[in-house]
Amino acid sequence: MQLERLTCWLLVLVLVAGCAAGGGNSSVRQAKELDPENPKAKAAALYTDLGQKYLAQGKLESALENLNKALAADSNHADAHTVIAVLYARIGQNDKAEAALSASRRTAAQGRQREQQLRCLPLQIGSLRRVGCVF
Repeated sequence: MQLERLTCWLLVLVLVAGCAAGGGNSSVRQAKELDPENPKAKAAALYTDLGQKYLAQGKLESALENLNKALAADSNHADAHTVIAVLYARIGQNDKAEAALSASRRTAAQGRQREQQLRCLPLQIGSLRRVGCVF
């Protein structure tokens, strides 16, 4: 049952990773949108994109090396966790795949929360000052 659940999640991840690969540099775009001045996020995005491309080519050692570099640069980079989960599943390391998948979910949720907090900033309209969320 647990293996079936893991297989199902990993299939979803493979599909998502495949779609992201078609978009070209999606992690890099995401890093620039979230914080264009954060060099760690940029490095993680670049290494993640490289790792994803190596994974697509079947160069698993190079993919793993780049994905580990991405996570070393930014341990909260959700895309890196997602792609490394796919890699671990492909090589049959299901425990590591499950852990990476959990980390991906956790960091993605934190990213959404951070993004929402950035939207909820004090607003000043003329002489009226209020705190609110802009969506």
